Amino acid sequence: IEVAEKDHPELHIFYSNRSQCYIQLEQWLHAEEDIHIALKLNPDFQKSLDRHQVILEAKKNLKK
Repeated sequence: IEVAEKDHPELHIFYSNRSQCYIQLEQWLHAEEDIHIALKLNPDFQKSLDRHQVILEAKKNLKK
């Protein structure tokens, strides 16, 4: 991500995919940071929306 052009048309996918990696590692803070960037770049990307929901559910379960 750091070496990608800032106007790369698929930059949101890079952030979304890295967020998924963090989800798998249960690193919720990093996952949330990346998914917010992905959604800012493309708010309609369904995978990012789905991953955001997974993160919110995990955070909710951690508070229980």
